[in-house]
Amino acid sequence: IKFRKANFIDPKTLEQKLKLQREIGEIGECIAFEYEINRVRKTGVRNPEKYVELTAKINSSAGFDISCLVKKKNRFIEVKSSLNSNLDFFITENEYHTLDQLGDEAFIYLVHITNLVEKTGKVFRTIRNPIEELKLNGNLKPIAYKATLR
Repeated sequence: IKFRKANFIDPKTLEQKLKLQREIGEIGECIAFEYEINRVRKTGVRNPEKYVELTAKINSSAGFDISCLVKKKNRFIEVKSSLNSNLDFFITENEYHTLDQLGDEAFIYLVHITNLVEKTGKVFRTIRNPIEELKLNGNLKPIAYKATLR
């Protein structure tokens, strides 16, 4: 193939990689959830747990992972987790359109997982209105196609 030759990956290895990605994502969501509760607590809100929800545990198609509904300063947060602290991540079409519509209430939290076993890491960057930010200072590259036959 001239364009690109795909690397060989056996089904078992693929399954392990997908399991690891899922684990990284879930750990990152928990880290971001705790980060958000602490952020809200620092603003003086009592019982911030009442206002912050791990939406991803309830609705996988919401277009964001965490919602924070407090004092008309709502945040809808998509969490992107990695074992390193680079700024590359994947975003689905649903996430893109949801975050775009939410505008200044939309955030992406980038989480660096430092230890998978201990489930530790940190939010190392927060991006407000991430789709606008990506349009102005980033790069969005389509890498998948949806095909329909008639």
